[in-house]
Amino acid sequence: MEKVNLGFILPVLNEEESIQRSVSRISKFCQGEGIENYKIIFVDDGSTDGTFQEIEKEVMRGGKVGCIRLSRNFGHQPAICAGLDYIDADYVVIMDGDLQDPPEVVGEFLKKLDEGYDVVYGIRRNRKEPLLLKICYRLYYRVLRRVSQFDMPLDAGDFCVMRKFVVDMINDCEEKNRYLRGLRSYVGFRQAGITYERDARYAGSPKYNFKRLWRLAMDGIVGFSDRPLKIASSLGITFSVVAGIMMVLLVIQRLLAIEIAGYGPKDVPGYASLGVMITFFSGVQLFTIGVMGEYISRIFVESKKRPVYITREVLNLDS
Repeated sequence: MEKVNLGFILPVLNEEESIQRSVSRISKFCQGEGIENYKIIFVDDGSTDGTFQEIEKEVMRGGKVGCIRLSRNFGHQPAICAGLDYIDADYVVIMDGDLQDPPEVVGEFLKKLDEGYDVVYGIRRNRKEPLLLKICYRLYYRVLRRVSQFDMPLDAGDFCVMRKFVVDMINDCEEKNRYLRGLRSYVGFRQAGITYERDARYAGSPKYNFKRLWRLAMDGIVGFSDRPLKIASSLGITFSVVAGIMMVLLVIQRLLAIEIAGYGPKDVPGYASLGVMITFFSGVQLFTIGVMGEYISRIFVESKKRPVYITREVLNLDS
Protein backbone atom coordinates (compact mmCIF):
# COMPACT_ATOMS: atom_id res chain seq x y z
CA MET A 1 0.00 0.00 0.00
CA GLU A 2 3.04 2.31 -0.05
CA LYS A 3 1.95 4.04 -3.30
CA VAL A 4 -1.57 4.72 -2.11
CA ASN A 5 -2.67 8.31 -1.60
CA LEU A 6 -4.37 8.11 1.79
CA GLY A 7 -6.46 10.92 3.33
CA PHE A 8 -7.69 11.22 6.93
CA ILE A 9 -10.69 13.38 7.90
CA LEU A 10 -10.95 14.27 11.59
CA PRO A 11 -13.85 16.53 12.67
CA VAL A 12 -12.92 18.24 15.94
CA LEU A 13 -14.69 20.47 18.43
CA ASN A 14 -12.74 21.70 21.46
CA GLU A 15 -10.15 18.92 21.23
CA GLU A 16 -6.96 20.93 21.80
CA GLU A 17 -5.43 18.22 23.99
CA SER A 18 -5.87 15.53 21.32
CA ILE A 19 -4.50 17.27 18.20
CA GLN A 20 -0.81 16.56 18.64
CA ARG A 21 -1.47 13.00 19.82
CA SER A 22 -3.75 12.31 16.83
CA VAL A 23 -1.13 13.51 14.34
CA SER A 24 1.55 11.49 16.10
CA ARG A 25 -0.39 8.23 16.09
CA ILE A 26 -1.60 8.57 12.50
CA SER A 27 1.91 9.42 11.29
CA LYS A 28 3.37 6.50 13.21
CA PHE A 29 0.79 4.16 11.68
CA CYS A 30 1.50 5.36 8.13
CA GLN A 31 5.24 5.03 8.62
CA GLY A 32 4.80 1.51 9.99
CA GLU A 33 2.71 0.55 6.95
CA GLY A 34 5.17 2.15 4.55
CA ILE A 35 2.64 4.75 3.40
CA GLU A 36 4.45 7.93 2.41
CA ASN A 37 1.69 9.79 0.57
CA TYR A 38 -0.91 10.69 3.17
CA LYS A 39 -2.74 13.79 4.40
CA ILE A 40 -4.42 14.53 7.74
CA ILE A 41 -7.27 17.03 7.45
CA PHE A 42 -8.77 18.46 10.63
CA VAL A 43 -12.19 20.08 10.33
CA ASP A 44 -12.50 22.63 13.14
CA ASP A 45 -16.23 22.77 13.80
CA GLY A 46 -16.34 26.11 15.59
CA SER A 47 -14.02 25.31 18.51
CA THR A 48 -13.87 27.92 21.29
CA ASP A 49 -10.66 26.70 22.96
CA GLY A 50 -7.14 26.43 21.55
CA THR A 51 -7.94 23.66 19.05
CA PHE A 52 -7.30 25.76 15.95
CA GLN A 53 -4.03 27.11 17.35
CA GLU A 54 -2.85 23.53 18.00
CA ILE A 55 -3.77 22.56 14.43
CA GLU A 56 -1.85 25.59 13.12
CA LYS A 57 1.26 24.38 14.95
CA GLU A 58 0.95 20.96 13.30
CA VAL A 59 0.44 22.57 9.88
CA MET A 60 3.63 24.61 10.32
CA ARG A 61 5.65 21.49 11.11
CA GLY A 62 5.20 19.96 7.66
CA GLY A 63 2.97 19.30 4.69
CA LYS A 64 1.06 16.32 6.05
CA VAL A 65 -1.55 18.30 8.01
CA GLY A 66 -4.29 20.54 6.63
CA CYS A 67 -7.27 22.27 8.21
CA ILE A 68 -10.75 23.42 7.28
CA ARG A 69 -12.03 25.96 9.79
CA LEU A 70 -15.80 26.43 9.75
CA SER A 71 -17.41 29.76 10.54
CA ARG A 72 -19.33 28.30 13.50
CA ASN A 73 -20.41 25.00 14.98
CA PHE A 74 -22.46 23.28 12.25
CA GLY A 75 -22.41 19.78 13.78
CA HIS A 76 -20.46 16.56 13.42
CA GLN A 77 -22.05 15.38 10.17
CA PRO A 78 -21.67 18.70 8.28
CA ALA A 79 -18.04 18.83 9.46
CA ILE A 80 -17.40 15.41 7.92
CA CYS A 81 -19.06 16.58 4.70
CA ALA A 82 -16.71 19.56 4.60
CA GLY A 83 -13.76 17.18 4.77
CA LEU A 84 -15.22 15.01 2.01
CA ASP A 85 -15.66 18.06 -0.22
CA TYR A 86 -12.06 19.21 0.17
CA ILE A 87 -10.10 15.97 0.33
CA ASP A 88 -8.31 14.56 -2.69
CA ALA A 89 -7.08 11.02 -2.03
CA ASP A 90 -7.39 7.52 -3.45
CA TYR A 91 -8.61 6.17 -0.10
CA VAL A 92 -10.42 8.34 2.45
CA VAL A 93 -10.49 7.56 6.17
CA ILE A 94 -13.11 9.12 8.44
CA MET A 95 -12.39 8.96 12.15
CA ASP A 96 -13.12 10.95 15.31
CA GLY A 97 -10.55 13.42 16.55
CA ASP A 98 -10.67 12.17 20.15
CA LEU A 99 -8.74 8.94 19.35
CA GLN A 100 -11.66 6.67 20.24
CA ASP A 101 -11.20 5.27 16.74
CA PRO A 102 -7.71 3.70 16.78
CA PRO A 103 -5.66 4.66 13.68
CA GLU A 104 -4.01 1.22 13.81
CA VAL A 105 -7.32 -0.40 12.80
CA VAL A 106 -7.05 1.39 9.44
CA GLY A 107 -4.44 -1.21 8.48
CA GLU A 108 -7.10 -3.93 8.73
CA PHE A 109 -9.45 -1.76 6.67
CA LEU A 110 -6.88 -1.40 3.90
CA LYS A 111 -6.25 -5.14 3.79
CA LYS A 112 -10.00 -5.66 3.37
CA LEU A 113 -10.03 -3.17 0.50
CA ASP A 114 -7.34 -5.27 -1.21
CA GLU A 115 -9.90 -8.10 -1.32
CA GLY A 116 -12.01 -6.04 -3.71
CA TYR A 117 -14.23 -4.05 -1.37
CA ASP A 118 -15.00 -0.40 -1.94
CA VAL A 119 -16.05 0.57 1.60
CA VAL A 120 -14.87 -0.90 4.88
CA TYR A 121 -16.49 0.38 8.08
CA GLY A 122 -15.86 -0.31 11.74
CA ILE A 123 -18.34 -2.22 13.91
CA ARG A 124 -18.01 -1.30 17.56
CA ARG A 125 -17.50 -4.34 19.76
CA ASN A 126 -17.60 -2.82 23.24
CA ARG A 127 -18.82 0.70 23.82
CA LYS A 128 -17.45 2.79 26.69
CA GLU A 129 -20.80 4.41 27.52
CA PRO A 130 -23.19 3.88 30.46
CA LEU A 131 -25.47 0.83 30.31
CA LEU A 132 -28.63 2.81 29.51
CA LEU A 133 -26.92 4.55 26.59
CA LYS A 134 -25.61 1.22 25.30
CA ILE A 135 -29.15 -0.16 25.32
CA CYS A 136 -30.44 2.91 23.45
CA TYR A 137 -27.71 2.60 20.80
CA ARG A 138 -28.40 -1.10 20.33
CA LEU A 139 -32.14 -0.52 20.02
CA TYR A 140 -31.69 2.40 17.63
CA TYR A 141 -29.53 0.52 15.13
CA ARG A 142 -32.02 -2.34 15.02
CA VAL A 143 -34.98 -0.02 14.56
CA LEU A 144 -33.10 1.85 11.82
CA ARG A 145 -32.31 -1.37 10.00
CA ARG A 146 -35.91 -2.49 10.32
CA VAL A 147 -37.48 0.65 8.87
CA SER A 148 -34.81 1.52 6.30
CA GLN A 149 -35.52 0.95 2.62
CA PHE A 150 -32.06 -0.59 2.12
CA ASP A 151 -29.59 -2.56 4.21
CA MET A 152 -28.14 -0.66 7.17
CA PRO A 153 -25.26 -2.38 9.03
CA LEU A 154 -25.72 -2.88 12.76
CA ASP A 155 -23.55 -0.99 15.28
CA ALA A 156 -21.50 0.70 12.53
CA GLY A 157 -20.34 4.26 13.14
CA ASP A 158 -18.68 6.85 10.91
CA PHE A 159 -15.23 5.24 11.25
CA CYS A 160 -14.49 3.84 7.80
CA VAL A 161 -12.31 3.81 4.68
CA MET A 162 -13.81 4.56 1.26
CA ARG A 163 -12.44 4.60 -2.25
CA LYS A 164 -12.40 7.95 -4.01
CA PHE A 165 -15.29 7.22 -6.38
CA VAL A 166 -17.53 6.32 -3.42
CA VAL A 167 -16.69 9.67 -1.82
CA ASP A 168 -17.56 11.38 -5.10
CA MET A 169 -20.94 9.64 -5.14
CA ILE A 170 -21.69 10.77 -1.58
CA ASN A 171 -20.67 14.33 -2.45
CA ASP A 172 -23.12 14.26 -5.37
CA CYS A 173 -26.02 13.77 -2.94
CA GLU A 174 -27.54 17.23 -2.56
CA GLU A 175 -29.58 16.82 0.62
CA LYS A 176 -28.91 19.22 3.50
CA ASN A 177 -29.68 16.93 6.45
CA ARG A 178 -26.62 14.73 6.10
CA TYR A 179 -26.38 11.35 7.80
CA LEU A 180 -23.14 9.82 6.58
CA ARG A 181 -23.83 6.23 7.64
CA GLY A 182 -27.07 6.29 5.71
CA LEU A 183 -25.54 7.90 2.61
CA ARG A 184 -22.68 5.42 2.75
CA SER A 185 -25.15 2.54 2.68
CA TYR A 186 -27.36 4.25 0.09
CA VAL A 187 -24.65 4.57 -2.58
CA GLY A 188 -24.01 0.83 -2.35
CA PHE A 189 -20.99 -0.88 -3.98
CA ARG A 190 -19.10 -3.65 -2.20
CA GLN A 191 -19.03 -2.99 1.53
CA ALA A 192 -17.73 -4.94 4.52
CA GLY A 193 -17.52 -4.39 8.26
CA ILE A 194 -14.66 -5.13 10.65
CA THR A 195 -15.23 -5.46 14.39
CA TYR A 196 -12.91 -3.40 16.56
CA GLU A 197 -12.50 -2.35 20.17
CA ARG A 198 -13.31 1.32 20.56
CA ASP A 199 -10.90 3.09 22.88
CA ALA A 200 -11.80 5.47 25.66
CA ARG A 201 -11.62 9.18 24.87
CA TYR A 202 -8.03 10.45 25.04
CA ALA A 203 -8.95 13.84 26.51
CA GLY A 204 -11.82 16.29 26.76
CA SER A 205 -15.52 15.54 27.12
CA PRO A 206 -18.13 13.98 24.78
CA LYS A 207 -19.81 16.46 22.41
CA TYR A 208 -22.93 14.40 21.73
CA ASN A 209 -25.53 15.18 24.38
CA PHE A 210 -29.01 13.65 24.44
CA LYS A 211 -30.45 16.38 22.19
CA ARG A 212 -27.80 15.87 19.50
CA LEU A 213 -28.07 12.10 19.70
CA TRP A 214 -31.84 12.35 19.28
CA ARG A 215 -31.45 14.62 16.25
CA LEU A 216 -28.90 12.24 14.73
CA ALA A 217 -31.29 9.33 15.28
CA MET A 218 -34.13 11.24 13.62
CA ASP A 219 -31.90 12.11 10.65
CA GLY A 220 -31.19 8.42 10.23
CA ILE A 221 -34.75 7.13 10.55
CA VAL A 222 -36.69 9.94 8.86
CA GLY A 223 -34.05 10.67 6.23
CA PHE A 224 -33.90 7.13 4.88
CA SER A 225 -37.39 5.70 5.35
CA ASP A 226 -41.01 6.66 4.78
CA ARG A 227 -42.15 3.89 7.09
CA PRO A 228 -42.87 6.24 10.05
CA LEU A 229 -45.61 7.83 7.93
CA LYS A 230 -47.07 4.40 7.22
CA ILE A 231 -46.83 3.49 10.90
CA ALA A 232 -48.67 6.70 11.80
CA SER A 233 -51.45 5.80 9.37
CA SER A 234 -51.65 2.26 10.74
CA LEU A 235 -51.77 3.48 14.33
CA GLY A 236 -54.48 5.97 13.41
CA ILE A 237 -56.61 3.16 11.99
CA THR A 238 -55.85 0.91 14.97
CA PHE A 239 -56.73 3.55 17.56
CA SER A 240 -59.92 4.39 15.68
CA VAL A 241 -60.96 0.72 15.67
CA VAL A 242 -60.17 0.38 19.39
CA ALA A 243 -62.09 3.58 20.13
CA GLY A 244 -65.05 2.23 18.16
CA ILE A 245 -65.00 -1.02 20.16
CA MET A 246 -64.78 0.94 23.42
CA MET A 247 -67.77 3.04 22.42
CA VAL A 248 -69.82 -0.07 21.67
CA LEU A 249 -68.87 -1.47 25.09
CA LEU A 250 -69.83 1.81 26.75
CA VAL A 251 -73.22 1.71 25.06
CA ILE A 252 -73.70 -1.84 26.39
CA GLN A 253 -72.59 -0.71 29.85
CA ARG A 254 -75.07 2.13 29.69
CA LEU A 255 -78.00 -0.03 28.61
CA LEU A 256 -77.28 -2.79 31.14
CA ALA A 257 -76.20 -0.44 33.96
CA ILE A 258 -72.98 -2.42 34.56
CA GLU A 259 -70.72 -1.07 37.29
CA ILE A 260 -66.90 -0.98 36.84
CA ALA A 261 -64.74 -0.42 39.95
CA GLY A 262 -67.85 0.59 41.84
CA TYR A 263 -68.97 3.23 39.34
CA GLY A 264 -71.84 2.97 36.94
CA PRO A 265 -72.60 5.01 33.82
CA LYS A 266 -75.39 6.90 35.61
CA ASP A 267 -73.13 8.18 38.43
CA VAL A 268 -71.29 10.66 36.20
CA PRO A 269 -73.09 10.81 32.86
CA GLY A 270 -70.75 10.99 29.86
CA TYR A 271 -67.46 10.65 31.77
CA ALA A 272 -66.36 7.37 30.23
CA SER A 273 -67.24 8.07 26.62
CA LEU A 274 -65.63 11.51 26.71
CA GLY A 275 -62.51 10.17 28.39
CA VAL A 276 -62.07 7.36 25.87
CA MET A 277 -62.67 9.53 22.83
CA ILE A 278 -60.44 12.39 23.97
CA THR A 279 -57.58 10.08 24.95
CA PHE A 280 -57.58 7.95 21.85
CA PHE A 281 -58.20 10.59 19.25
CA SER A 282 -55.82 13.12 20.83
CA GLY A 283 -53.10 10.48 20.90
CA VAL A 284 -53.68 9.62 17.25
CA GLN A 285 -53.66 13.25 16.16
CA LEU A 286 -50.56 14.27 18.14
CA PHE A 287 -48.56 11.27 17.02
CA THR A 288 -49.50 11.72 13.37
CA ILE A 289 -48.84 15.46 13.44
CA GLY A 290 -45.46 14.85 15.06
CA VAL A 291 -44.40 12.36 12.38
CA MET A 292 -45.60 14.61 9.58
CA GLY A 293 -43.82 17.53 11.23
CA GLU A 294 -40.48 15.70 11.05
CA TYR A 295 -40.84 15.23 7.30
CA ILE A 296 -42.20 18.73 6.69
CA SER A 297 -39.32 20.30 8.63
CA ARG A 298 -36.87 18.51 6.35
CA ILE A 299 -38.73 19.69 3.26
CA PHE A 300 -38.52 23.22 4.70
CA VAL A 301 -34.76 22.94 5.22
CA GLU A 302 -34.17 21.48 1.75
CA SER A 303 -36.28 24.17 0.06
CA LYS A 304 -34.08 26.99 1.42
CA LYS A 305 -31.01 25.52 -0.30
CA ARG A 306 -28.62 26.86 2.31
CA PRO A 307 -25.10 25.38 2.32
CA VAL A 308 -24.45 22.48 4.69
CA TYR A 309 -21.51 24.41 6.16
CA ILE A 310 -19.63 27.70 5.68
CA THR A 311 -15.84 27.77 5.57
CA ARG A 312 -13.98 30.47 7.48
CA GLU A 313 -10.48 29.60 6.30
CA VAL A 314 -8.47 26.74 4.85
CA LEU A 315 -4.88 25.81 5.69
CA ASN A 316 -2.52 23.76 3.53
CA LEU A 317 -5.15 22.45 1.10
CA ASP A 318 -5.10 23.01 -2.64
CA SER A 319 -8.86 22.95 -3.35
